[in-house]
Amino acid sequence: MEPGKRGPGPAASGEGFEHKREGVAAMFASIRPGGEVHIADYAHQSGALMRALFRLTVQAIDGLADTQPNADGALESILSDYDEAAVAPQAVVPTATGAISLFKAIKPIQNNCDTFAERA
Repeated sequence: MEPGKRGPGPAASGEGFEHKREGVAAMFASIRPGGEVHIADYAHQSGALMRALFRLTVQAIDGLADTQPNADGALESILSDYDEAAVAPQAVVPTATGAISLFKAIKPIQNNCDTFAERA
């Protein structure tokens, strides 16, 4: 699927989500094909403890509307537009404020056949 063409997932909406989508799009626009984007962010909060810590800290400070999409997997949804492999974090670091996920996404390399077909 072409980046930015997929609609937001069920929990992926709101101004904060659109800013995150624009930020990821800018990252991919600034790298060469085959280049990597690395992101460390609060993403899907799996497990009761991480969800509770995230609610008691990050969501209490930043508000539910701005943070719930992250907890529900909005970043994973955005990254899937660019690299399906990036949907699964490389690592998840449990912290006192919830889990921080580390993602790596690779900008696809178009081969000459794809480029030629697009020009025809």
